[in-house]
Amino acid sequence: MTHPVLQLVYITDTNMTSVPEGLLSATPPVAFYDLEISGTNLSAIPDTVEVAWAQLRYLFVERAPQISTFPEVIGRLPNLGVVSLASDSITSIPDSALTDNTFFQLMLTNNPINVLPASVGRLSIMRTLGCLSTNISELPAAWLEQNSTPGAEGLREDSRIVLQAFETPLCRDWLPLAIQNGQAIVRAADAADVGWFRVRCSRGSPPYHYPLDQELQLRERNRE
Repeated sequence: MTHPVLQLVYITDTNMTSVPEGLLSATPPVAFYDLEISGTNLSAIPDTVEVAWAQLRYLFVERAPQISTFPEVIGRLPNLGVVSLASDSITSIPDSALTDNTFFQLMLTNNPINVLPASVGRLSIMRTLGCLSTNISELPAAWLEQNSTPGAEGLREDSRIVLQAFETPLCRDWLPLAIQNGQAIVRAADAADVGWFRVRCSRGSPPYHYPLDQELQLRERNRE
């Protein structure tokens, strides 16, 4: 990648099995802040992106059904704020993978994930954790009490991180029982507070973050 003022890269619906060499440069453009990849044959994100993507603030790697292992390198990218791994095939997240991140938004929507790690980063920065259409059936035990939740330092007493959990066993089975036994407090017809998290069970965003529908409409207009 040599363009000195490159800021954005969008790659969508492409037969791409590995990250292009141009996106692995040890000297990336200083203004490069947004990389969105949606609909590819990628099977992994290499650790070498730790340098090449260090300045990214937005990273989407979506609709990559061959990605089944959580890419731990993203937790080491210091400037990331918004991350989406929606509609991949990730089954689990290592306990230490997200401990030190400062994500504002993390979308794990439509992955066959069963369990969330107790630490998902600095909660004073995080606003949204998207777990819609996953297999998550309960919250980490440490989240049930505010004083035992990792990463909660600096949170205001009235702060809540929105945990989107529509179409999960968590909303269907676990949350009603948690409300009955006092572990969750109802805040709305579709939401309840558990520790620092506001669990929302209403329909949320599409199963991907990249605006694919708008792009498809644009492509169709361009063909006319």
